[in-house]
Amino acid sequence: MSFAASASLLAVAIVAGYALTLWWLLRHEPWLLLGCIALGALGLRVMYPSLYPATFSVVDEVDNMRWAIAALSNGDLAGTTMHHAPALLLILFGAVPEYWVPALPMPLLVRAAPALLGAASTLAAYTAMRALRSSREAAICAAILLACLPWSLYYGRVQLGGEIPFHELLLVTMLARLIWNPHAGWREGCCATALLTLLLYDYSAGIAALAFPVLAALVAHTLRVRGWCLGIVICAGLLWWMPGGLQSSQQTADIIAALLAYPQPYVGSSISLPMLHPSMLTDPWNTLLSRTWLALQIYTLPLAQCDRNGWTAPAYALHPWWFVGTAVLGLSNLASVRERTFLILAFTCALVPAVISNHSSISTHRMILALPIMVLMASLAVDSIPTVRWRTAMVAGMAVVVVPWSIRLFLSDAFWVCPS
Repeated sequence: MSFAASASLLAVAIVAGYALTLWWLLRHEPWLLLGCIALGALGLRVMYPSLYPATFSVVDEVDNMRWAIAALSNGDLAGTTMHHAPALLLILFGAVPEYWVPALPMPLLVRAAPALLGAASTLAAYTAMRALRSSREAAICAAILLACLPWSLYYGRVQLGGEIPFHELLLVTMLARLIWNPHAGWREGCCATALLTLLLYDYSAGIAALAFPVLAALVAHTLRVRGWCLGIVICAGLLWWMPGGLQSSQQTADIIAALLAYPQPYVGSSISLPMLHPSMLTDPWNTLLSRTWLALQIYTLPLAQCDRNGWTAPAYALHPWWFVGTAVLGLSNLASVRERTFLILAFTCALVPAVISNHSSISTHRMILALPIMVLMASLAVDSIPTVRWRTAMVAGMAVVVVPWSIRLFLSDAFWVCPS
């Protein structure tokens, strides 16, 4: 069997895993409504295909895909592109289709998977809310928000974007089921391991997801669940470590030498290490506090760097001010201290890659794992209303307000143009 055929089988297996997992989680849920939300989300991610962004404004997208196509022909699944992007998912969902249908256009190869999985993240948000023991109305609220919020639209239209919330929210689903569903066990553990592994093989910010099973172990009630959670971290870490960028003892030695030499570059290194913000070593506490505050401000004020590259613009994490207030209300409404602790700590850990990185400002792409957690927290506020009728009315009212606001902002210059 050729290497391309093996890679194709792996891609088919992953897609089949997505379908089976969603069917298993949603088989007793309102499929018709959720399907309409997902289709609407997909429509928002494929509308105006030559606009928003207007072109391949990030040249990395095309370079990464060309590298992935070459890597498939060379039999390399575990490497990174010249822009240090993990290649596995780019190969499986971009290079493999190109191998079988060479006539596929580059925009489709680059952006089909983020759009499809970005739309499917609406379903993953629903399952995460249900696993956190919320009502169906609150879960539908989360699905609608994931369908239309500007950051979700953007990352569903670019490479290394829409698949990240999908994997993250399904991971949260599995961990929550392990903690609060007494019948959960090996299925949730295996799915969580696979999802965490996919996050590790995706954009570098996904490494923060390693903390999620550890946090789940901290809030779990039983030793059995804690064992499952720690086993997920170990197994996913090994699946990522062994075939990936750390293939030899020489590379491991390079990492140690590079860390010891920091902040001076280690010339002999055969890998590229992410660099900390320079002030993290000279003034760590003040830098950590100031950059964390800046990261939190990005949720309501467009403060992201304006000397941006194509991955980061001022409004990429922007939410209306009342949305953040609703997230606080949702957290306070949780009866379980364990659930509240898990979400707060998960959100905090998800901010870390953006806070400690060497950007002069905050990269919203590096805090992408924090954005879906905010959606979950805000949606929990729906459950502060005791009756189904009024919860439904609240969700309908939210949709009437948020959907037009999100689409209008996404299509406006306020989203795409840096203020002077």
